[in-house]
Amino acid sequence: MASAATDLYTSVVNAGRKQTGPRSAQPDQPDKVVTVEPKSADEIAAVLTDPERYPTPVRPSGSGSSTTRAAKVASGTRMDMTRLNQVLGMTKRTVTVQAGMRLRELDDYLAEDGFELTGACADRDRTIGGVISSPTLGVQSDPDVRQFSASVVSLTLINGRGRKVEVTQRTQDLLSLVRTSYGLLGVIYSATLSIQPRVATTMRSSKVDFDEFVRLLPEIAEQQMAMHATCYPFRDRVYLEQRLQDGCSNDNEAAMLPWRLKDWASTTVLPKVAEQSGKFKRLVLAEEVINCAWLFPVSRFAAALQTYRKYCVRHYRETRFRCDLPADVWFIGEDKSSLLSPCFDEPAFALNIRSTRRDGWDDFVLGFGEFATHFHGTPVFNQTPSFRPAYARRIYGERLHRFRAMRQKLDPEDRLLNQYFAEHLG
Repeated sequence: MASAATDLYTSVVNAGRKQTGPRSAQPDQPDKVVTVEPKSADEIAAVLTDPERYPTPVRPSGSGSSTTRAAKVASGTRMDMTRLNQVLGMTKRTVTVQAGMRLRELDDYLAEDGFELTGACADRDRTIGGVISSPTLGVQSDPDVRQFSASVVSLTLINGRGRKVEVTQRTQDLLSLVRTSYGLLGVIYSATLSIQPRVATTMRSSKVDFDEFVRLLPEIAEQQMAMHATCYPFRDRVYLEQRLQDGCSNDNEAAMLPWRLKDWASTTVLPKVAEQSGKFKRLVLAEEVINCAWLFPVSRFAAALQTYRKYCVRHYRETRFRCDLPADVWFIGEDKSSLLSPCFDEPAFALNIRSTRRDGWDDFVLGFGEFATHFHGTPVFNQTPSFRPAYARRIYGERLHRFRAMRQKLDPEDRLLNQYFAEHLG
């Protein structure tokens, strides 16, 4: 690493700190999980500098959307960030918020003044800290914002030593490390995000079979469409949705579409139903939804998607397990804004499988992961269960090595490192 970068990182490690402490739900039980709910940056720092009261590892948590052990501790400290949910400031180009605020709340706040975020995430219940710290799936309207974390202008981080660090675009290398860092470089207290005037949009929708969808994939990738697809493998049915800005002329709208289909509609045609036992049922999500997401290179996704459909049919025939919710497909453009971006080297299609059925899910996901690696799929650490640590190190390569070295520099006592990341970072 260059000497200038080394000096930057040394200055970060040696930044000053204050110490005060929050209340903990279980302050004196080091063999169990202590839960704390900080309400200030100083309280976050106090937790990280008091390993006796708040045992290692310390893991920040928000909406609880992770489907792996990324945010979990068997014993240690769980830092619930959801009380840090205030807007701290706003300009015509940015908004500054605390990390525990949910996207849904921030979207509503900005809409009152006619603004919206430039980054997007399909799960609007996630917290700001969560969508900055890990990859997101969603229809992006800004071509420069491939992942939500790319919309971060600056942030305030409390590192593993309890020291406050201001990360800005002037320290671009450090900013790219903190984005998608899974809370391993420090706890995000607040972030400044880019915003834009609200733009009215229309969702254009259509229904195709799997073969036709596969034929459309090269054009979708070439035009880098703001596209979402919902796949029903047992029905041989795919519902496509494309976002268009309102006010386009008919000619311009037609030019934006990579294909011509007879049944394009101006509103969604996706039914509010789930798939079970070969029939559609009314979708009532009273149960918790579990999911598993992989990102595939554009050149390999067509084969991966067809294999996924065959795998679903074969697995159901052999085990009688099938996901009762459709799978989602998103086009994700190349994104180099963060070192651990899952689409750092090239654009990708994300395949996110979902279900409310837990009995049989683990075996299904394990088999899914086996063929996903065959097609060079990229796992994400908080949304992809059942992949081998050695595979992740091979896929992320030198970038993961650089991240690990930086993590050890900022958190030499491993305050933020739980067992899951100890296994996967090596």
